[in-house]
Amino acid sequence: FFFLMMRRPPRSTQSRSSAASDVYKRQEYMGLKTEKNSAIFAYYQVGEGSDDRSRALSELLQNFIKDKTFNQLRTNEQLGYIVFGLSYTDLLVNGVGFIIQSTTAHPKYLSERISACTELLISNAEALTDEEFQKYIESVRLTILKKHLNIFQEAGLYWSEVDAHDYAFDRRERKVAALKTLTKEDLIQHLKQVFTEQRRCLEVHSLAKVHQDAYESHEIKPSRNFPVIRSARAFQKLHSTYRNLKAFK
Repeated sequence: FFFLMMRRPPRSTQSRSSAASDVYKRQEYMGLKTEKNSAIFAYYQVGEGSDDRSRALSELLQNFIKDKTFNQLRTNEQLGYIVFGLSYTDLLVNGVGFIIQSTTAHPKYLSERISACTELLISNAEALTDEEFQKYIESVRLTILKKHLNIFQEAGLYWSEVDAHDYAFDRRERKVAALKTLTKEDLIQHLKQVFTEQRRCLEVHSLAKVHQDAYESHEIKPSRNFPVIRSARAFQKLHSTYRNLKAFK
């Protein structure tokens, strides 16, 4: 089975718990009754951020979460063989994603563990020493300035600027300059904004037949009915955070 779930915070509050307030669900049967792996993709939307500082902060976030997510969800909790967290930008909108493929747990349980992991990430950031934080900064700097492996990789980088109509061909140097201005408090506040204060989460659930009963009996609180998304385009138009794509056509 394939599920699509969108979670947003209540309009009347500035903070939220890990439970969903607005949840949309689309369900499709994908066949493959012998498949034993369930999976989840949880996407947290950060928002538009095409300036150099936002991009640098996004790369710092990815560097911070990737190893900690792997260690917590795979090494410690052993939820599955494929586990990772990533931060990326699509059409100038920044986001953070978590992917888990598991033979032992269904997607609703994996969703709860990802939510718990995001709380742990905030605690880990708050516990960073200044020296540890600077090591993350240096690691991101080296990644940004990493030499291109071939001319196709370099051309792809420049073409992405043309495709986005930005034409910032010195993007790497500008991001490094912006990276130097970031502080530990910037990282902590960014984590809180993404995962608690302004949480906007899209989840895609892939459910194995062997996990179906456990999945259906697992209650998500607060319980609510899920309106079905029948048109992706109509759903996108309901949300101000969906970017107008006319400039990219």
